[in-house]
Amino acid sequence: MLERALKQKLEEIKHKCAELRRICSGFNLAQELYALIDQLKAEAMMLRNIE
Repeated sequence: MLERALKQKLEEIKHKCAELRRICSGFNLAQELYALIDQLKAEAMMLRNIE
């Protein structure tokens, strides 16, 4: 029963990922995540320098 539910959720995730890729075809998610990480690192560095 749990294995069947897990397989069903996995298929839903695959379907949603494909849908998201189609909707966001002009959006580079990895590039956006790198930019966000860089921004968070800069903010963390500023907070460390204040202390």
